[in-house]
Amino acid sequence: MDKDKFKNLMAMAKAHPNLADMDIEDIHGPWPLPLKNAQAKSNYLGIGFNVRIHDRVRDEHFTALIAMSKTNGVSDFKLSCPSTLLVTGGASRTEFDAVVEVLGQEMAQPDSLVQSVSELYGRYPKNSGCSYTALARQDKLCGHLAAALSAIQDTSPDLVSLLEQKYAELITGSGSQATASSDDNSLAEFERYMHYVPILVEGERGGGKTYDAWALARKHGFPVCLLPGHEGVEPADMLGYMVKTSAHGYVWMDMPLAAAFRSAQTRPTVLLADELLRIPQRQLSVFLTALTPDEVEGVYRLPTGRVLEVVDGVAIAEVLSCPIENLIVIATTNVGGEYAVDQIDPALRERFHVIRRDTESDKLRAILTERVKAKSWSEAIVAQMMKLFEALNTLRTQGNLKAAPTTRTMCRALTVSRRAIEVGPELYAMNLQWVARAPDGRAVVQQQELVRKAVNAAFDIKIPEPNKK
Repeated sequence: MDKDKFKNLMAMAKAHPNLADMDIEDIHGPWPLPLKNAQAKSNYLGIGFNVRIHDRVRDEHFTALIAMSKTNGVSDFKLSCPSTLLVTGGASRTEFDAVVEVLGQEMAQPDSLVQSVSELYGRYPKNSGCSYTALARQDKLCGHLAAALSAIQDTSPDLVSLLEQKYAELITGSGSQATASSDDNSLAEFERYMHYVPILVEGERGGGKTYDAWALARKHGFPVCLLPGHEGVEPADMLGYMVKTSAHGYVWMDMPLAAAFRSAQTRPTVLLADELLRIPQRQLSVFLTALTPDEVEGVYRLPTGRVLEVVDGVAIAEVLSCPIENLIVIATTNVGGEYAVDQIDPALRERFHVIRRDTESDKLRAILTERVKAKSWSEAIVAQMMKLFEALNTLRTQGNLKAAPTTRTMCRALTVSRRAIEVGPELYAMNLQWVARAPDGRAVVQQQELVRKAVNAAFDIKIPEPNKK
C-alpha cells in the first residue's frame, strides 16, 4: 500500500473498537524481514516489526506484521495478520535459509537478516485465523493490527519516517547521523544501570514512565517482552503453558517472563513489567525470584515448569539462564495513596535502581513536538498545548482543580484529533479527568468552567458555555 493509505490506517488504529480486548506481549523490530509476494510467488527484502498480541475475547495469540520495502524507489507498506507467521510462509527451514541467502545479497550487513529469521522461524504456533484479509479490501483494520500499530506509535509517532530511515540503513549500512533526540538526556540514567540491575520507574499516572521504557528499546533496537501487571496475573501468565495445535498436538508457549529470558540468551532484551505492584504478592514472588542473580556465573535463572524429559519416572524441568547484562528489566508503578497499589516494600525497593518520572514541562514539550511534526502540523500547536498545561497546573496548585493534564492525556488529544483545530476542543472534552465531583457524583460546574476558559485562552477559540450551545 502507498504512504497515504498507511498513514490513514495508522490514524484509525487508536480509535479501533476492539483495542481494549488486546494485550501486547512483545514487539520485535524494526529489523530486516523477508517478505512474500503471493501473486508473483516471490520474496523480497523489507524492514518492519513483528508484534505478538493476546486476543482476550478469543483467548488466542496472533503475530501482526508491519513492514515496508521500496519498489522503483517508492515506499511500499505492508500489513498482515496471518495464521502462521508471515516470514515462515509454510516453507521448510532449508528453503527459507536459501531465500535469506539470496536476499542478504541486497544488504550491507546480511547477518542481521539471518538473526531475525533465526529468532522468528517456527517460534509461534498457528492460530485459527483472522479476518484482516477481508477487512483490508474495505480499508479497515483487525483489532490485532490496530493494537500493534497503536503500541508502536506510542513510542514512534513518526513511524513512516522511522521505517524509511531504517530501510535506507539496511541497504547502505550507514547509521543515522542525526543529532541526539530529545529522549537522550532522559534516558541517560536508564542506560547507566540497565545492564547491571533491574530498574523501577515510579511516579504519577501518565507521567511518561512506560514511554521512556519503549523509547530506550527503540533507541537501541532491543526487542521488548511486555508483562502487564494486574490483580489476575497467575504464574502461567508469566512463564507459559501448553497449547493445542492442529499440526503438533500440545506444544509449549512462552509467556513474557520466559520469552524475555529465552531472547536474552543471545541478545539484549527489555522485559517491561508495567504496573508491577498490581501483581499479587504470591505471584510477584515468581518474578522477583527469577531476578535473583547468580553473581558468580553472571546469570539470571528461571525455572519455567516446562517438562523436557522424564528420567526414571522423574520429570526434568527446563531452567532458562541468560547473562545479567542481556536482560534489561524495567518495571513501572504508580505510587501514592490515590492509586490502588501497595506501597513499595523496602526489601523490594532494594532489588531495583529506582527512577522517578512525573510530567515535566520540558520533556512534555519535546514529546508533543515530535508528535506534531509526525502529523505535519505547525509547531505553534505545541505552544498552545503547553500554555494550557501550565494554566491547568496552576489551577490545581491553587486548589481550584482536582487534577491536571499528564503526558498521556496531552498526547491522547493529538492522537484523536484529525486536524490541528480539533486539539483544543478535544482537550476540553477531557475536562472530567481534572474536575472534582459534587456529593451527587456530578462534575463541579465551576471547575468545568475554569477548564473551558483556560482552553479558550490557550487556543484563542470560543467554546461556548454548555447551556448556551
